[in-house]
Amino acid sequence: MDLHFVRAVDAGLPAEFEAALADHRQWLQRWHSARLCGAIPGNDIVATDPAEHCAIGRWLQHQTARMTPWPGPFASLADAHAALHAQARQLALAEPGPLSVPDYGLLLAAVEAFEQLARPIQLAFERALSDLDPLTWLLNRRGRRVALERERARSRRGGLAAAIAIGDLDYFKSINDAHGHSAGDHVLQSVAEVFLTELRPYDSVYRYGGEEFLFCLPSTDGVTAQLVLDRLRAGLSALTVPEIGGDARITMSFGIAPIEADVTVEETIERADRALYAAKRAGRNRVVSWHGPVPIAIGAVA
Repeated sequence: MDLHFVRAVDAGLPAEFEAALADHRQWLQRWHSARLCGAIPGNDIVATDPAEHCAIGRWLQHQTARMTPWPGPFASLADAHAALHAQARQLALAEPGPLSVPDYGLLLAAVEAFEQLARPIQLAFERALSDLDPLTWLLNRRGRRVALERERARSRRGGLAAAIAIGDLDYFKSINDAHGHSAGDHVLQSVAEVFLTELRPYDSVYRYGGEEFLFCLPSTDGVTAQLVLDRLRAGLSALTVPEIGGDARITMSFGIAPIEADVTVEETIERADRALYAAKRAGRNRVVSWHGPVPIAIGAVA
């Protein structure tokens, strides 16, 4: 399951899910205390809608308003969670006395079904977090090669245009020198928000270095890449970062290289990098496309 939606506003999801799971395990202990030891059961055990009174139930309800579309594994978890609580409620309201082996076996099976669905989500959260840059919550370099190879293979099979771009913030060192590294971090976080807002849903962006970012642009020819990156440039130029002063203008230079079936991913990245340096030499705040041995400028200062 791909849970790369865990970024920006959703960055707290893994911790929230862990806390809800811990509470759910305590719920199971409370159920045993009520059913086997005579403790007074709470609403999360005997209410007509016990699943909605549980921490996991509340967490799942919150996600329905938080995410569109709702990931399929969460829907399956919600079904298993509701079935578990229904089974537990039925046994809690049964006549006092020892439970039959088959009835208790059904409860244990429901618990196991829930846990089997919860574990992959936990692992997916952990994997997603390990693939994210902790400062910007953009994807880091760890998973980019697999994603780029996948796009190259798709381009090779279907003959679809695709591109890799590298962007580098202009004069970022001067920002750090003048305002400090903390202010520079705020700039990087603000830049990442622009990317997440302005990129198309199927594009991906990776923090490639300190102030360098790598973009994978599927189904994108040179003209479309120009439009996508110009939209990013416009968003960056409109940024206001209080930590560096309201009048400071943030710009970025970009280099583009097409993904080609007979060219390796690393060579394509190298081509984009050469185009980026050509953009820097040409005056910055522009888009340059790699075209043979000589990069060609296809965009300039807006």
